[in-house]
Amino acid sequence: MRVAAGSLGALSMTAAMLLYGGLSVPAPPALRGAELSIGLLTLAAVGWKWPLAVASGHALRTPWGVGQSDMRWMPVAVAAFTWLLWVPLLRGAALGWEAADILRDVVPLVFLFLPALLVPALRSGGDRTVRALASGLAMAGLLLALRWWRQADWGFGAIGRRAMADGGVYLLNAPSVLFAAVLLPALALSLVAVGGRLRY
Repeated sequence: MRVAAGSLGALSMTAAMLLYGGLSVPAPPALRGAELSIGLLTLAAVGWKWPLAVASGHALRTPWGVGQSDMRWMPVAVAAFTWLLWVPLLRGAALGWEAADILRDVVPLVFLFLPALLVPALRSGGDRTVRALASGLAMAGLLLALRWWRQADWGFGAIGRRAMADGGVYLLNAPSVLFAAVLLPALALSLVAVGGRLRY
């Protein structure tokens, strides 16, 4: 039963990353169907209790330093996320901003702090979940890069000759693009090294 839950979580996480790379942007202009679907798939992968604990600051009560020396960064991440989430939201509400504008700014913040939200799922899901996340992030980065090249009219010949503007949707600013740029060539080299078998 636990293996099936881990597989479902890995599948949901991969689907969320592919949807992000294919249809969303790093800082969306509004909460659209794509962003809502990404959020639901991410919740399906990690559950709702831990994200709620992080957003409310309740996760700070977890004794991360006890027997978890590799997790001492978590209280700082939770405190930073809680501050950056609630202070701007409450300020925007006090200033009378539109709800859509306030919620729109939450999306890039959640993407930025995704590692803090994914930790329990990654720790309980094991290697399969980590591989699913790495593969999903790499494919999201590749899709974002391809969308940017399409937006630039497939100007491959301009690479190395002139600066190519990112445009208004900042596709290349997504961390997953840099992740893909590092992981995919490294994966290709590893395939050569191990005789074509996929191991990472």
